[in-house]
Amino acid sequence: MMLLKSRIMKAAASGLLVLLLGGCSFISDPVSLMTTPDLPADKATLMGAVMSAINASGAEKGEIIRPRSDSDPSSIRIEDLNNDGTMEAVVFLQNS
Repeated sequence: MMLLKSRIMKAAASGLLVLLLGGCSFISDPVSLMTTPDLPADKATLMGAVMSAINASGAEKGEIIRPRSDSDPSSIRIEDLNNDGTMEAVVFLQNS
């Protein structure tokens, strides 16, 4: 009888230990764990400069779109277009 009680206590303690150390939470909602990704500081600054240049130019309202190329997923491309050593930003807009 004592041996059976000891085994039950060990099994219960082991089960409780597994639950506590497992790190699982039964309460948290997966949606609450999701956050929107943040742009790195340099890209956020570039996006702000591009948006202010678009607004200052008086261009029609539109949205920045990505080219279909999979090599660079960015919507703002940085290239030296005229080989003068200064990098230029290339942005594609779709008028709405």
